[in-house]
Amino acid sequence: MQQFHGALAGMFDEIGPSLSMFRIYERTSQFEEIELELKHAIHKVMISFVDVCAVYIQLRNTGGWRRFLTTTKVVLLQDDSGVKAALADFRAQVSAHSSIQATQELKTILETNSGVSKLLNEAAETKEQVGRIFFDVGTLKNAEDKRESEKSKKERQEKLKKYLGLQDGGLSASEDMRNKLYDGIVSGTASWFANRDEHPEFHSWIEWSNAESNALLLLTGDQNTGKSVIMSAIVWNLKSKYKGAAQSLRTLITSYFFPTFSVKKGDESKRPVETALKWIAIQLADQDDTYADSLVQACERLPDARRYLKEATCADLWQFLHLDSPKPNTIQFIVLDGLDGLPDSFRAARDELLDIMRRHPRESLSRVLVSMRGFPGEGNQRTPSIDIEKHSSEDLGKYIDHKLKERDLFQDLDDDSLELRSTIRKGIVGRVNGNYLKAATALDQIEILVESNGSRDGIDRILEDCNKDERAISETLINQLERRLRAEEIEELSELLVWTIYGWDTFSIEQLEAALVRSLIFHLDPLQ
Repeated sequence: MQQFHGALAGMFDEIGPSLSMFRIYERTSQFEEIELELKHAIHKVMISFVDVCAVYIQLRNTGGWRRFLTTTKVVLLQDDSGVKAALADFRAQVSAHSSIQATQELKTILETNSGVSKLLNEAAETKEQVGRIFFDVGTLKNAEDKRESEKSKKERQEKLKKYLGLQDGGLSASEDMRNKLYDGIVSGTASWFANRDEHPEFHSWIEWSNAESNALLLLTGDQNTGKSVIMSAIVWNLKSKYKGAAQSLRTLITSYFFPTFSVKKGDESKRPVETALKWIAIQLADQDDTYADSLVQACERLPDARRYLKEATCADLWQFLHLDSPKPNTIQFIVLDGLDGLPDSFRAARDELLDIMRRHPRESLSRVLVSMRGFPGEGNQRTPSIDIEKHSSEDLGKYIDHKLKERDLFQDLDDDSLELRSTIRKGIVGRVNGNYLKAATALDQIEILVESNGSRDGIDRILEDCNKDERAISETLINQLERRLRAEEIEELSELLVWTIYGWDTFSIEQLEAALVRSLIFHLDPLQ
């Protein structure tokens, strides 16, 4: 009997701990109220326990007890007696019971203790709130970092402007001129340079990785042939090409359009060419923090920097501002328009800059585009250039069609109107050599002729004369205006010419309107 109980104790080492959990039901006063699923699980565990007991009773009654007693450990691990299967079923039923019991306990707690349920709900909401707070804090931090970065950048730019002797808003005249030119482009024009097959010299310049490319490119043409318009289109072409595009090098794009002005009293002290180079440097600093920091440091190390930079020549500035040698892994584009339109009083500085550009290394990653009527001196033949007059016929024809439509001239679809539009287009394009001023003047004269019920012969005469020099055209137009304008309009025009020629600055339409009022000249029609 002692041996039997000893073996039985070893046997129940497997199932004893699992059965102990059922003592909880001794304290359950209303067993009938237990959930049905949990009751079924308890019953299955009890049935499985009875099956285990039955196996051992069967072993004892068949006389196999002594053999079983000596191999208890093996029996528990093998299936030759049925014990292993019975124990496996028992473990599975106990596991299922535990799972159902835990679920029922959680349900009971949540139903009977609203505080726990509320706590869990609040915990879930808190987790969401913490997540939102974390996101908001990150957003605020990024915004603050951006604000600090912009503040630091602005302070650095202001410091550079002081060193270079530049005034706030000094770049706006150039940018306004460039934007106005671009905004005034007639649809479908000013894009001929994008044709790779017809203009390989442009694409060789813009694609710096080309071994045959040259860092300097000229856009040549006579006055009023649309060079500035094309230059503004090239600037926007560069920005659209490189903006956001994946590049092996950082790309910086700068431009300066020299405003048109006549020399007035006090202008002798102005240095427009040197000022242009300084504004190019400011644009580079605005796009490249590394360049900006190094330039500030260079200014701080330079003794009496402000005086030196105020008096520096173009050659000094070109070298000090590193306009010929970008930072590593950087390519910079410098677009200069209107340099040859400066008054003769600034010729020395202009020629100095042209000489610098003539010696600009062809392999440099500082790509320079200059519009000129020509490139004086030796080296002109070795410098890649585009003659705008050879490529502007199609654009000029579209410009004429646009102006005729804008003024509602010969827009009917009858044969006469179609023939007149074609005659005017071909007559102007074939005679003015790409000169937009001459084309615009001819169109003005045609409009005046139409308004005065002139004849077809008058149009033919205008087309014959449209290739006259600008002075002759201006005289003809003035004579026509004198015959057309009223006395008070001539008085207005004379006053406006005084302000335009002798004024201390270039005035806007609104400012000229105010000038007329100040001079006690009142007009009803808008000045525009």
